[in-house]
Amino acid sequence: MKFEEALDALRYGAKIRHPSFDDDVYFMGCYVSLIGVKESFEETKARGMSIVKMKGDKQHPEMLGPTVPTLNLFLVMADNWETVK
Repeated sequence: MKFEEALDALRYGAKIRHPSFDDDVYFMGCYVSLIGVKESFEETKARGMSIVKMKGDKQHPEMLGPTVPTLNLFLVMADNWETVK
């Protein structure tokens, strides 16, 4: 599937990956709420989703470094994204 379709699936709870990744590497979406701020899930969702790169059941080491993780433009333009079961 195209990246846009994969992002749409991500918004509905799917995990997505590209075949060029290791078998246990994928992206998942999460909504982050602020500590001490009481808001509904809809209000949290309205602020937008964060996308996290995972390796197995933990954040990928790239997510923990001092630099901002990036996504290669060639991957964004690729048509062979897939959902993880």
